[in-house]
Amino acid sequence: MFLYPAYLWALGALLIPLGIHLWNKRQHKPLAVGSVRWMPASENRRLNRLQFSEFWLWLLRSVFLCVGVLLLAELVRVAPPKVMPQTTWLMVDPTWLAHPEKRQQIEQLLAKDSAELHIFSAGFPQIKLKESPPERWTKATAVADYLSYLREMVATQKPLPRKVRVLVQNDWQYFGGLLSSWPFEVEWLPYPDKQDRVFLERVEKRPPDSLLVSVGFASEKGTSYQKYAVALRKGATSLSLPGGLPTLNIDSNRAYLATAPHQKITMQPPAKEWLIYYAPEFAVDQTYLSAALRALATYASLGVSVRSLPINGGESLPPTASVAWVFWLSEAPLPASFAQAPALRRVTYQAQLGQPLWIRSATDPLHFNLTHRLQPQSLPALWEGAYLVGQLMGLLMDEKDIWHRSQTPLHLSQLQQLSGTPTTSGKTAAAEAPIQSYQSLHWWLWGILMCLFVVERWWNFIRKS
Repeated sequence: MFLYPAYLWALGALLIPLGIHLWNKRQHKPLAVGSVRWMPASENRRLNRLQFSEFWLWLLRSVFLCVGVLLLAELVRVAPPKVMPQTTWLMVDPTWLAHPEKRQQIEQLLAKDSAELHIFSAGFPQIKLKESPPERWTKATAVADYLSYLREMVATQKPLPRKVRVLVQNDWQYFGGLLSSWPFEVEWLPYPDKQDRVFLERVEKRPPDSLLVSVGFASEKGTSYQKYAVALRKGATSLSLPGGLPTLNIDSNRAYLATAPHQKITMQPPAKEWLIYYAPEFAVDQTYLSAALRALATYASLGVSVRSLPINGGESLPPTASVAWVFWLSEAPLPASFAQAPALRRVTYQAQLGQPLWIRSATDPLHFNLTHRLQPQSLPALWEGAYLVGQLMGLLMDEKDIWHRSQTPLHLSQLQQLSGTPTTSGKTAAAEAPIQSYQSLHWWLWGILMCLFVVERWWNFIRKS
């Protein structure tokens, strides 16, 4: 094939005049003269017809021109596809290599697919299990987030493996951030931990004197959460939890379970509320916004309440300690008393095609301007189920907080669905378009061109001598 095929038109422009020059020789008409007595005897070369030797010279020069045009047109050939090794990586937490029972499980998985063993560490080094005794990994750093390492692998590792099998703890707390799809097949393998584990997920202060405690239960089947309301006595340093759970200890503003003193978490302030103020003409918009906010609060277990209030002209912001966001659905300006709270407000100008649902205000970084009406006729994407919930999630929450606060029990089937990767038993890898490569014939054409030039010059010299 040719990278610059337009140069091929130059071939016709060069060959046609050359052919006309060599072939279009016609015999001239006889010239009548009075006497030839005093004319010198010589051969009239113009009356000769084309000689056979000049045909080969024309052919040689034509080939020379063709090669020159091919050189300009960048003639290339499709290179044979490179066969990349179909490798499979088994990714594990480096601290697991210090435990004999986990090493046995890793060895069985390596033998199953003839996989390479790599650890979650900088550069993702390959490890030979038999050459790495358990004592070497006693001081290794545990993995806090599997997904961040996988994203780093995609960005830094070339070439990427065909398949990655990740031996994981079946627990949400190891999957920070939003799950995504990958350019390789990912198989999540829960470590068969037979022991149930209890951990403290969140402790929230509730006025006037109570705590809302969220406890996580991690087992082989998945992770679930349970909330408990506990009375807080003044000056108390330990509280009893129902259901035979470990004692909750309090150290200043931090709390931890008696069975895990090293896992202290900060107690959170009381949950806030989201306020929606709307004008009568925005009643439909308020309905969609309120439903989306309630769905988000329920899904992420934020404990945030949602209130919708019609605008009557005398609005004043409640104490800012209890208000997280204000949603102002009206063409009227936002009251000055609302300036202290983050706000999403309706603006009067018409949104342009492809414009985001809201944009940050140029005058106040805490305020965002809503550019579209929240109605299906003006925003068809509202019919797409969780579209508005997803947009609000990006505006109101930190993505890592979403997954750490989720009340949905983690199971591997849910993990596969959320991440967009094949199921644990699936064999279909993520589709990736093959990269087409080409091999240039540049130097070959230059060599042929130089040889033709030498032959043509030599032939022309012999012909004239």
